[in-house]
Amino acid sequence: MRGALPPVHWIIPVYRPDPPDLRSLLSALSGETIIIVRNYSGKIASGRHTVLGDGTNRGYAAAANTGMTYAYTHGAVWALVVNQDLKATRSAVTALKQKLTNDQPMIAGPFAGSFDPVRYTTVYPAKQESGLKYISGSCIAVHIDLARRTKLFYEPYFLYYEDADLCLRAAKAGFPVRHLPVPGFSHTDNQSVGGNTFLLSYYLARNHMLFIRRNAPTAVVAREIIRMPLTLLEHHRRGEIGAVTGIRDFALGRFGKFGGKL
Repeated sequence: MRGALPPVHWIIPVYRPDPPDLRSLLSALSGETIIIVRNYSGKIASGRHTVLGDGTNRGYAAAANTGMTYAYTHGAVWALVVNQDLKATRSAVTALKQKLTNDQPMIAGPFAGSFDPVRYTTVYPAKQESGLKYISGSCIAVHIDLARRTKLFYEPYFLYYEDADLCLRAAKAGFPVRHLPVPGFSHTDNQSVGGNTFLLSYYLARNHMLFIRRNAPTAVVAREIIRMPLTLLEHHRRGEIGAVTGIRDFALGRFGKFGGKL
């Protein structure tokens, strides 16, 4: 017979959330232990949740780390980080919790992506279940024992690729990265920059280079560095100034939040 479910704390990094979306998510999580981390100076409606953060936008990774650290030091075995615009039903929340066991440290979640084997870009959703994959940060569960071994999200990404980075580090350390499909969860990817195509292409291009430098095989890293002039030309021809700026900032060692310098 299965024992009691391990403690799960839900972490929601928020940045200028759409109030109806956030209310809907909090309603689905009713009765759960919820930690909200503010990445903006607006007020969060009172309720049965803990609010952390001083309102400074430190990015998804840093906000998630703040919430996860708090959760683990307050009894959580699983820290489950979700996006503020995640759509969920109460039954989906219950079903996901029931899939998380106390005896197998891992990373798990309902949305999985994979990696392009040539360029090590992320591919979402995953094209197949087999092979190396990552769990989307829109809903990602991290066991405390894994967090102790691999540390948490790498904060210099600020936004995008931090979930893939953590999953690769977990896999290299011998932990499972498990896709747990659960009906009742849905999320539209790439909403975190509020439709700003410059910032979207900036973070994706810059962080792709940072990601491969940290995680990809040497041959992939060498190939991307050699083809960087071609990559810049491709982005320029498509009018993707954000991507060009992102690659420039990678070369200059500028990480974290975009500094506004074109």
